[in-house]
Amino acid sequence: GIHLNVTSRSMEELMEKLRRREVDLVMAFRPNVPFDDIESRILFEDHLSVIMRKDHPLSDRESLSVEELRRHRLAMPTKGLQARNLIDKYINFDNSDFVVSLEINAVYSLLDVVESSNLLTILSDAAIKDRQTLKAIPLDVPDNQMQGCVHVLKKTYLKRSAEVFIKILRESLSIVDMSE
Repeated sequence: GIHLNVTSRSMEELMEKLRRREVDLVMAFRPNVPFDDIESRILFEDHLSVIMRKDHPLSDRESLSVEELRRHRLAMPTKGLQARNLIDKYINFDNSDFVVSLEINAVYSLLDVVESSNLLTILSDAAIKDRQTLKAIPLDVPDNQMQGCVHVLKKTYLKRSAEVFIKILRESLSIVDMSE
């Protein structure tokens, strides 16, 4: 009996919607800088990886450095997506010799492009959970951890339906190995 209305936006836009009480909760990775008025409830741990097709020449690697990515064409998430926020700590795409062929603000569209090309992208491992033709290779950078969270306003009543939804998420994630 619960009706879900799912909105996909950048983390900043979603957090602002949460502050204005336009949404009950936000599902996103933990932000690099915490919001004072927002509580982040961790659902799972993850890390940044270089995503590619399983038949890509780099697919046999155990990890990849930022420097190694300079020799390959990239399709990147746009600024504002949390994976990009974390990536930008290590790579300045504006003043570099990285070859960024395109930037997309929708993760599923980005993965579709990588699946149908030889482009690489950088996202969390969890992004390709159900994509059998893609492979994730850990990006060798410090502080590479990402935490998938449900974000709610602090000191604010949370609807019973939202609490139930969070419980269902936790239970479903507890039986799924996010490291597969």
